[in-house]
Amino acid sequence: MKKLLLPVLTLTVMALMVQTASAQSNIDMGKSTSGLIQFKALGSNGSSVMLNMCSKVKNGVCTLGGVGGPGTGQGGFFGINGFYSITGGGVIGTLTSASGCTTCVWSLNNQSLGFAFGTNPGGNDLLQGTFTLVSLTQTKNVNGIGFNQALAVNFNATGGSLKSYFENGKGTISINIQFTTANSLMTLPKGASRFGWVVDGDVTANPEPGTMALLGSGFLIVGGLLRRKFGA
Repeated sequence: MKKLLLPVLTLTVMALMVQTASAQSNIDMGKSTSGLIQFKALGSNGSSVMLNMCSKVKNGVCTLGGVGGPGTGQGGFFGINGFYSITGGGVIGTLTSASGCTTCVWSLNNQSLGFAFGTNPGGNDLLQGTFTLVSLTQTKNVNGIGFNQALAVNFNATGGSLKSYFENGKGTISINIQFTTANSLMTLPKGASRFGWVVDGDVTANPEPGTMALLGSGFLIVGGLLRRKFGA
């Protein structure tokens, strides 16, 4: 059976307008070349999950660190190229919906993750900040073979030479992540993990307003991510 590569995660961060609105200023994130993203079940039937950024995974065990890859400046950031990194973990989601829910909601503990963009891998001279996950919602997608999740998140740019483009330090990040399964988070046994990687993404200084991050298959999402079909 072929693996089903499922675009699962898109993080879209609360947006405010950039100082110069004549051209969209954004960083295109390429496929991650280091690290993996972990969803770990802390309880049975999806009652509690944890999100971590892993610098490496061995025998299913995550070493906390970061996920990173190349980034390319576009619009007002044209010609500014470098490397992004997403760091941190310990984001815990607690299921607030009834067991067996069709639309399931997890409240998250507001633990922040770090974002950096630098001229060298691991650097933050161009841009750095944090984004905070607020809630996670999962619904079965329209084709019935996977699940869509939605995250409410907030972002704050705190430093770097590009920070001045973000009014009040606010901007938008979207991240497209793939897993090798179409199964719901509700199917993860307690103690088990699911790992994914960044396929592509976008960091934007002047996006359309929004606070919702979309996760799942079959979505046309921020940054124009395209739907892809994979056979089983």
